[in-house]
Amino acid sequence: TVWTVAWRGTYFGVPEPFQEVSDTLRVYNPARESRQRSDSGQLRVDWALGAGLNLETSLGLARFRHDQPEPGAVLPTHFEGRETRFQSALRITTGPRSGLSLRLEGQDTRQNGDVNPAILGAAKGTQAGFGLEWTFEPLPGTRFLGQARGTRDRQSLVQGGTDTEVLSASGHTLRLGFNQDLGGGFRLYAAGGSGRTTPTLLQQLRNSQIPGTAPLRMEQSTSLQVGLGWGQGNWYGRLESQQQTGKDLIGPSGLAYVNQDRVRVRGTDAAIGWRTAKKLGLEAFVRAQEARYLNAPDGQQFSTSASQRRPFSTHGLKGFMGWGQVQTEVHYTLQGHQYSSFGDEGGRAAANGLPPVIRATQVVYRDLGLSTSVTAGRHWTFIMRGEHLLQPRTTPDQWLTASREGQNDAYIIDGYPAAPPSYSFEARFRF
Repeated sequence: TVWTVAWRGTYFGVPEPFQEVSDTLRVYNPARESRQRSDSGQLRVDWALGAGLNLETSLGLARFRHDQPEPGAVLPTHFEGRETRFQSALRITTGPRSGLSLRLEGQDTRQNGDVNPAILGAAKGTQAGFGLEWTFEPLPGTRFLGQARGTRDRQSLVQGGTDTEVLSASGHTLRLGFNQDLGGGFRLYAAGGSGRTTPTLLQQLRNSQIPGTAPLRMEQSTSLQVGLGWGQGNWYGRLESQQQTGKDLIGPSGLAYVNQDRVRVRGTDAAIGWRTAKKLGLEAFVRAQEARYLNAPDGQQFSTSASQRRPFSTHGLKGFMGWGQVQTEVHYTLQGHQYSSFGDEGGRAAANGLPPVIRATQVVYRDLGLSTSVTAGRHWTFIMRGEHLLQPRTTPDQWLTASREGQNDAYIIDGYPAAPPSYSFEARFRF
């Protein structure tokens, strides 16, 4: 029997000087900031019940407290939430080439308030779930995987001392996959699945303040993945395609959230690399993707909110090098053109009858970062990091006059300057 107790607490503040962002108005406020504190803890017990029989049980508690200004506001709004989660998994070795896992889960969540001070009350959610996972290798080199999970969900709003149920439904997640060794270092793999999931508490809470909004329905999704992997000596490679199709997916519409119905995202990834055991490695990767809102006319399926912030292509390099107790890592990524909304900060434009502008950014975003870690003895590790090393620093005057608008590497979200180069030092002590 192994007992594990863990706790983590964080507190940080982030400047948010960009008070107003639109095509016609920009307001810079250097005193504007948000603050966040979060605490989480977990108790876990692992039992070895016998040959091929193990039980894992955990109880986790988490809480967050935010002080964050809403778009256009000067002063922050306080809101907070908490979550309690129970999980228990029984793992059974059913044969020399098969295994079965049974999982029982429970979750209780609550959020009080929102970044918008006009949103009052709280949202509560409870979920009970049961799942199983089955693995089977009928022949050497042929592996099958099956996963199934069912949930029962309830969500309610607490306002003025009244607890009103807004959703009571069942959800599920199903996934089937296989992996086949082809010889010569090649392997073929594929997986497919479907799911039905609940809206978030935040979406329910925001909709409660807007008269006439339709009740949010469960989101439905299906996925398909096919890939070919290869490994020979120190070399490896991968070619993979995925498709996700969603129905009744939830997204913003003005100040409210609505079920937006059918969205399809397709993508293809490829990578090739070379590595040795923890000493030297380099990988090149590329991804191409598209996102379509299938309810829109053919000529408009790409220029909707469903396509936002999904770069048409991405490629880059990442590598590592180690010697003795020193390890250095570097990564470089280039994100291509993408669609983004502009002029709808906080949903006010849509509320006034002015829909957001969905447009291609026409810029690329290149990101370079590196880190070096040094292990000193059994307990100490020192880490130095440099992030966003290619991004220009945007001054308040440059942002107010939009002089960097359309400049490569200066923006990743339309209207907001990219994070400038940053450097950090971290010391870890492990018992």
